[in-house]
Amino acid sequence: MVEVPDRVAGERAADPGNESSVESGHDTPEPDAAVQVPELVGIPAAEAHDRALDAGVLAVAENAWHTGGGRAHVGRQDPAPGTELRAGAIVRIWISTG
Repeated sequence: MVEVPDRVAGERAADPGNESSVESGHDTPEPDAAVQVPELVGIPAAEAHDRALDAGVLAVAENAWHTGGGRAHVGRQDPAPGTELRAGAIVRIWISTG
């Protein structure tokens, strides 16, 4: 398993002076749980981010392509689908507009 210290954005954040907490709406695995990287290549960038969060990882775009209009899809990802990572790890994606 690859160990990466980064945590998924939106993970429960509690205010020390308040008992309420904020959740992302995604079922985030326990921080030290092992999760599998989902297949993200070929799907729209926005869907890839959601699918990654659902799997317990964070998809981060490595290029600066504008993803507006729903035309941008994931052209490449690292690590490969099926790789086991610690929950909250980053999966790098590259966006293709063509």
